[in-house]
Amino acid sequence: MDIHLTNQFWGLSVQEFRDTIHSNGMTTPSGHYGLDSFLRKEGNKSDLTHVLEVAQGLDQKYVIIPSISADLRTSIEDFKRIAEKLNQAGEMCRQAGLKLAYHNHAFEFEDFNGQNGLQIFLENTDKDLVDFELDIYWVVRAGKDPIALFDKYPGRFPLWHIKDMSKTNNELNTEIGSGTINYEKIFQRAKTAGGEHFIVEQENFEIDPYQSLSQSYSYLKGKF
Repeated sequence: MDIHLTNQFWGLSVQEFRDTIHSNGMTTPSGHYGLDSFLRKEGNKSDLTHVLEVAQGLDQKYVIIPSISADLRTSIEDFKRIAEKLNQAGEMCRQAGLKLAYHNHAFEFEDFNGQNGLQIFLENTDKDLVDFELDIYWVVRAGKDPIALFDKYPGRFPLWHIKDMSKTNNELNTEIGSGTINYEKIFQRAKTAGGEHFIVEQENFEIDPYQSLSQSYSYLKGKF
């Protein structure tokens, strides 16, 4: 769930939004929270405090950083500096009874003389403080192998974003099981990855969105 704190929750307070979720038989184990203000050099702990309060109020387990602004990630040194910030945020989350996770796109795989941003994050963050929400589509689109990441960094990926890649245009999503990503093979390594939460996400639709969601859900439920 993406959280836009400045707009609250479609006019609802945190308590009202949580009650709405629960009254419909749902839960929200995680939320996406933009934390650029905290991740900047001048950012401080107060930039994270309200996010933790909201996540607690929604009974969430994970605070997820969904992306990083381009101006914050221009070099491998930037990624190393942010990795330290992730550790700090992870400790604050731990003290609040939460867990921090980072969500990737493709830019984290940009090569900097043999290193990339995701590698820096994985190797320079405390595994007890920082988890990862691996977006399988973006890993594949970047030309990388999700299974290789699972094997190299076992247990670091308890959350996944899963959307398939269109057979005709790799810049577009499609229903799970209808595209080019071999999810059957990938899910066979879910235990190695530490997978717990598998979140269907799709941004482009050639059919009705609810039909699309139903199709992806049915595929996953029948297979795994």
